Amino acid sequence: MGPDGAVTGHTAVEQRLITAVAAGEFLDLADEEDRGIRASVIRDLVRGRLVDDPDPRGVRLRRGVIEGRIDLQKVVSDIWLELTDCDLLGGVSLRDARIAGFVATGCRIERSVDAQRVHTRVFDVRRSTVTGGTVSLRDAQIGELVCDGARVENPAGFAADASNARIESRASFGDGFTATGAIGLIGARIGGELRFSGARLTNDSGPALVADRLQVGQSIWFDEGFTATADSGEGAVRLVAANIGGNVYCNGARMENRSGPALLGDAVQIDGDLSFRRGFTVEAASEDGAVRLRDARIGGELSCTGARLTNTGGTALYATGLHVGGIAYLSGMTASSTGARGTLHLRNAVIGSDLSCHSTTLRNSTGPALVADRLTVGGRAYLYGLVASGGGGQAVLDLSGTHIEGEISLDVRTVQRTGLNVGKLVALDGLTYRGLPREMPLQDWLAMLRDRTPGYAAQPYQQLAAAYRAAGHDHDARAILIAQRRDQLRRAEPSRSARLWGRLTGLVLGYGYQSWRALVLLLVTLVAAVTLSVAGGEQGGLARKATAAAAAAPCTTIEHVGVGLDLGTPLLKTGARDQCQPTDTTTGRVLTVAGWVFQLLAWTLATLFIAGFTSAVRKT
Repeated sequence: MGPDGAVTGHTAVEQRLITAVAAGEFLDLADEEDRGIRASVIRDLVRGRLVDDPDPRGVRLRRGVIEGRIDLQKVVSDIWLELTDCDLLGGVSLRDARIAGFVATGCRIERSVDAQRVHTRVFDVRRSTVTGGTVSLRDAQIGELVCDGARVENPAGFAADASNARIESRASFGDGFTATGAIGLIGARIGGELRFSGARLTNDSGPALVADRLQVGQSIWFDEGFTATADSGEGAVRLVAANIGGNVYCNGARMENRSGPALLGDAVQIDGDLSFRRGFTVEAASEDGAVRLRDARIGGELSCTGARLTNTGGTALYATGLHVGGIAYLSGMTASSTGARGTLHLRNAVIGSDLSCHSTTLRNSTGPALVADRLTVGGRAYLYGLVASGGGGQAVLDLSGTHIEGEISLDVRTVQRTGLNVGKLVALDGLTYRGLPREMPLQDWLAMLRDRTPGYAAQPYQQLAAAYRAAGHDHDARAILIAQRRDQLRRAEPSRSARLWGRLTGLVLGYGYQSWRALVLLLVTLVAAVTLSVAGGEQGGLARKATAAAAAAPCTTIEHVGVGLDLGTPLLKTGARDQCQPTDTTTGRVLTVAGWVFQLLAWTLATLFIAGFTSAVRKT
């Protein structure tokens, strides 16, 4: 120092900063003409070389112009660096540094911020603008990361990259944070919450956010005002194999991708809820889905109430193998797509509680609306009020092999095929559920199984009949099984002989479920035989058998009735035919032939009754 106490070699404004650091004061240069401070002075102050006993509050400067690059590479210091509304003309290097804290609030940083492997309690660049380079925090260890309202630009690559960083508490990119270029959080670990509320991410040459294998101890917020726009086959927002200890909120967010998925969350693990509510909007052009959650695990609820998903190249929500621990609320959402995978694809998914698709609108111009084959639902399934349309050769709703632990509420009156009034509407082969199905009456269910399924299948009828039988509605159960047999004969392409046999048993036995029909026909046969026998006997068609003692004589009416009973029943024998026999007249000959016919009918009907009673003719 000189004799007057000034540090030699520094400008007046630099000396003022040195004095402020020694006194623990904040230096504000807002009204000064000379605001220039060399970056080397900042470095020396942080290193503790210009002040013997610096105040713990550190270097605090407002509206300064830092000339040159602040180089704190490998610096170890307990001194804070806090810059407010400053111009950092050469950027900052904190690579491998260990400092108490770095705060650059509202600053304009013209080159990159290199903070790889930095160790600091706070890294805060809120409302700052970084142009011409990346904010790199790769492998950093930070207590708290704050980027709220900041603007970072690097269209050629990562605008901000905190891959493999360790952040003890929270990381915040909210309140109008804007990024042109990718945000990288690959393999990062965040002990608290991660917030992107109100952020705007844009990348025209890749994903907007890459957070594969990210670990977050609490929740992630992509809620109101968040937008992510990308042009990438790898997704706009990537959470592949991420592990989230709390909830993921996407309420009111908007995600767009011109050439791939908007949200890619394959194998993501979310311990809490995943919420796509309050107008969550997705637009994509991808065969892999607009929102892709293949093999994802959600410990709580999945809620899509009010969401709007659009994919011009494939499915809207692709979630094969998804596991949801709680309720899956898909009610009130609107989704449109193209392709054979369907608008909602839930193949092999597991829903721990209820599945609700009430008042949901699904549209697919070239494929099914809902693909949920081999889906497992731990509670009830609400599929009524579902407005769905689909095209192509597949069923609009595919529930084949789906297992529902509770009741099913299904109504297909608002489900239709694009451009067709009839055809494949719903695939139900293998669908199982408990209790009676709701929302549609039995006759509508039978009409759906008969006319709107891809082909004949026994299982849907058997499941429906079992449900009605368990509820004590045996009459309805038999009606279902009869409808099944009719459908089988109509659509299962049986042989000609099998079709004829089926028609016969349907007429006589109700396909084995109404064996009383055979008894009624047997009674009709008996009445016809008695009537014909009495009428024919009165016309001389019957006479007593001639003997050596007496010539042939007319039979009595009682004998006529006995002959009819002998002809019309297979086992009952009155003995009348031994005494009263057909004459050799035209009437007698008619009675003889008719007797053969009545005997054949009686034995046939009796045999069919026994077969029907013992279920020998039933087909499943």
